[in-house]
Amino acid sequence: MPPQRVMLIRHGEKPGGAWPGRGLTEKGVEDKESLVIRGWQRAGALALFFRGPPAPLAKPQRIYASHRDKMDGSKSRRPVQTVTALSQLLKLDLLLDFTKGQETALAEALAPLTGDTLVCWQHEAIPAIVAAIAGKNSGAPSSWAPDRFDLVWTLTRHGPGEAWKFEQSLQSLLPGDPTGG
Repeated sequence: MPPQRVMLIRHGEKPGGAWPGRGLTEKGVEDKESLVIRGWQRAGALALFFRGPPAPLAKPQRIYASHRDKMDGSKSRRPVQTVTALSQLLKLDLLLDFTKGQETALAEALAPLTGDTLVCWQHEAIPAIVAAIAGKNSGAPSSWAPDRFDLVWTLTRHGPGEAWKFEQSLQSLLPGDPTGG
């Protein structure tokens, strides 16, 4: 039986971080809720990376991204922008059923899925998704470092009812990304 895998990434770089620049939409219009140029570079690199990633990662069979919801969740466009090129390359619909604040509901939807799922979310809420799927003793960090855009957190199990295994991988896609350790 193939493993069940949930891979979680943070959206690409944003305005106000270590990388300079203003947020820009796909059409180059200034927008503080969008990626900076380095974030767009990461989005393109992620599309190629997840086309055939190294183990323990896998090419996703479905992709979820935090949906923009001005009323209840986040105004950010960044999660969707980060994985749109990948969804297009793999010819997968981008699943936008959940928004920031709905991590438990997302986890309930993800836990029974078979195969490989990629989730792109806001960094501060990713530990809540992991805890809701695998429990608080999964071995995952309790927080995602606010300056890290280059990680992949992976939960894997080999059958329903088995414990989830946590692993952290580096993307190592862009200049300045760590390459080991």
